[in-house]
Amino acid sequence: MIDGDHDTVLAACAGQGSVPALDGGQPCAASFPTCLDCANARALPRHLPVQTAMADRLSGLAAHLDPQLWQARYQPRLAQLEEITGQHTAAEQAKARQAITQEHRLLVDDVLAGRWELR
Repeated sequence: MIDGDHDTVLAACAGQGSVPALDGGQPCAASFPTCLDCANARALPRHLPVQTAMADRLSGLAAHLDPQLWQARYQPRLAQLEEITGQHTAAEQAKARQAITQEHRLLVDDVLAGRWELR
């Protein structure tokens, strides 16, 4: 986990070979936004820029989607991300926002478009 080899999109995974909902040895097929629900997910400081980018994008979607759809699909994820990012100081959050790259934005686009899904 230290070197980032077990990173998912929004966190690191402490147990890719031991997914709680699966029998041992099966690869995890969880959707990347829902991997934050897993007991194996570890949000590390290096993830703060992409987490911030994802939170910004989810928040921005609210103005463009049916409110009930946004509430059901994206609000729980946004709340999770706000809880995670809110554990950092204002200075850390500002630094992370400045560190958001085009690669982070493209990664967020890919996740939201389902291009990272295994199913």
